[in-house]
Amino acid sequence: MRGLVLALAAVLGGCATSGPSVHEARRLELDRSTCVSEISALDSVAIPRKLGEKKQKLPLFKFENLARCLLAADGTAVPVAVFQTDGKLPSEIHISLFVGASTAFAAAVDLLDQERRLVRTVPFSQFTRRGSSYTGSIFMNAADSDIRYLVFRPDADSVGGAHSSTAGIRSQVPYVIPIPGGVIYGSVATGSERVMQTWLSEVGTFSIHAEDYAPEVLGG
Repeated sequence: MRGLVLALAAVLGGCATSGPSVHEARRLELDRSTCVSEISALDSVAIPRKLGEKKQKLPLFKFENLARCLLAADGTAVPVAVFQTDGKLPSEIHISLFVGASTAFAAAVDLLDQERRLVRTVPFSQFTRRGSSYTGSIFMNAADSDIRYLVFRPDADSVGGAHSSTAGIRSQVPYVIPIPGGVIYGSVATGSERVMQTWLSEVGTFSIHAEDYAPEVLGG
């Protein structure tokens, strides 16, 4: 029996391993020689539109691959990625900021009109953590017909911070133990809780797409 106990202890002890973890936010380095002072000098990406097909494959974007350098009024170099709407109303624009390797892109989204003037901003704080992503929607109605561009940039108020979440991990560990005259087969259930940190960063993967929606009519 003592041998069985020692063998089980060895099985369980072999499960208590963990991979490398990230301990700080990731920053995006910019080449200031490529900066422009006017956002109109930057190309835009058309916002993909979901066509109602259940298996339609929508693209993912890496901010660090799309980002271009824009000089703010105070001379600060800001990485931005510009998207353009198709002008179809009403529309719901879905945005997901994905968690990967303990980091997530902490984006703020500026909404601009046709002349690229700021209409309003959606800060990162308005995105909601759901599983492995931060999600949010922007509803475009008739009153928003002047909005033509969505500009992604790191949210200076959020980058550098971290969110904590707790996950339960359960597993079945099989074992085979030789005994006089045969072997014992079985498995042991193990469980643990892990506190995970998500570092809010200037880089990361995200998705954006538009789709039709029918706004609710009160009293209808």
